[in-house]
Amino acid sequence: MIKTCNNFVKYSVFGIFPVMLLFVTASCGQNTGDSPISNLRINQNKEAEIGIGQTAMVQADIALEHGIADVAFELKNSAGVPIDTIWSSLDDADGQTKYAVSQEIQIPVTLRPGKYWLILSVEDTHSDIKRDSISLNLVLDNTIPIVGDLDVGINKNGSDLHLEAELTAVKKIDRVEVLIKGANWSKDISFDKASIKDQLSTTFHEHVHVSDAPSGAYTVFLTLYDQQGRMAKVEGSFRK
Repeated sequence: MIKTCNNFVKYSVFGIFPVMLLFVTASCGQNTGDSPISNLRINQNKEAEIGIGQTAMVQADIALEHGIADVAFELKNSAGVPIDTIWSSLDDADGQTKYAVSQEIQIPVTLRPGKYWLILSVEDTHSDIKRDSISLNLVLDNTIPIVGDLDVGINKNGSDLHLEAELTAVKKIDRVEVLIKGANWSKDISFDKASIKDQLSTTFHEHVHVSDAPSGAYTVFLTLYDQQGRMAKVEGSFRK
């Protein structure tokens, strides 16, 4: 697990964050002269303006002498204060010396508009940590789709999965897609019935048959698409 760089936070609060960023990240192990992280970008850009609650694609190239032990993302505000996220580490990079990062992240709906820093951290098998960062300008866009918290529950015999969430889309709902994923089993379902499609807002309440799913832990990914192709995502989990 990659640890947060405390110096990054300590020095950035003095209002000289853009200047101190190079010094502090170097003191945390980033090789700014010959970094193993290159071409870090978000939505194909070096800087990005993203609506709060929206998803974004983060990409970068990693080349290490030793194998990768962990790849993780971190978000900090303009003062260098870490922001809680549910972004996962990239487990499929473990052991590789070269890796192309291509990860979709969702900007938390609880954030305020303003400037933020997205930090990509890479730890190798010798516990050496390298970092690179990219600036984000988060804005309010009242037209983007919104998904509330996902309520997930399974019945006692493990055959019926309850899913419920509040959906809102100013540009009208196109569909909802659900992915249920476990270690050895997955299921995709698309919902576009009249109570969902073309609605401005609705309560998504569905039951999915999972009797053929083996015992284990599962993650549920719910994606709301509006009629302009924009999306909002939420995750939940259950154990069978």
